[in-house]
Amino acid sequence: MVCDDRGIKPGTLHARLVELTSRGELPAVLSDMTNIIRDLGNAGAHTARLKVTVPMTWAMDELFRAVVEYVYVAPYSVEAVKKSLERY
Repeated sequence: MVCDDRGIKPGTLHARLVELTSRGELPAVLSDMTNIIRDLGNAGAHTARLKVTVPMTWAMDELFRAVVEYVYVAPYSVEAVKKSLERY
């Protein structure tokens, strides 16, 4: 959904995440995080070789929340602080 929201063209999730990073929407460290989420999600959905555990899902959630924080929450917070400071 983040890729859709940011206007990334349809394709594989990997290609879309690479495009998101190349546009500067995500820094490299968060790009690495999205790959971990993607790999764990694929393992849980498509393979029996890796058993995805509950703690792994917690980690996936934490990584995803970091991505959402960077893409949506942090820019909003920065703008809110700027507007607040303009009053002074």
